[in-house]
Amino acid sequence: MKDFKEISIHWESVEEELSAFEKLLSEYQDLSESSDILPFFRKSPNLSAFIGKIYFPTLSNINRISYEFDFFGDFKADLAIGDSMKESYAFIEFEDGKHNSIFKTSKAKYQKDWSNRFEHGYSQIIDWFWKLDDLKQTTSFKEKFNSNDIDFRGILIIGRDSYLSDYDFKRFKWRSKHTIIQSKSIHCITYDELLEDLKQQIKFLQFIK
Repeated sequence: MKDFKEISIHWESVEEELSAFEKLLSEYQDLSESSDILPFFRKSPNLSAFIGKIYFPTLSNINRISYEFDFFGDFKADLAIGDSMKESYAFIEFEDGKHNSIFKTSKAKYQKDWSNRFEHGYSQIIDWFWKLDDLKQTTSFKEKFNSNDIDFRGILIIGRDSYLSDYDFKRFKWRSKHTIIQSKSIHCITYDELLEDLKQQIKFLQFIK
């Protein structure tokens, strides 16, 4: 699915899909993007759509979703979520959840280097931002988004908490918080963070019902 299709989040399905996600994380310490992560989220559209809601509050009425979203033939996002009324979108890149997904050991120095997987995923999101800015006044852009002026964010989901020391985790969070691209941050989270954030948001929504 390269372009958007309509979706209305079914909240009971969100909870069912969240339980399946928690089971996946508990059963597998290492997660492969291609064989574990992408197949799971393609089968879990309600939970997929809900990701945008918890990290991008402007997405208050999510009604569009796309897997392998096509940025005008040049780049693809693993997942795109949209609120067409508020013209807001979240574009998500999934990477592996393995011991070297975020950092890798460097033989030349004590400090770990950022991994190739992290830099690849991060750079892809920067390219998405560039492409959206470059083409925002075109007819193709308006046909895809029904607007030439959208608000958007990028989310990189990668790695597992258990493979990060406290020091590593602080570096990871600092980069996510303080690196700004075109006045927008790229939100970086681990799969364990994603699980806990989803659980907390669902608990909050159940409380206010």
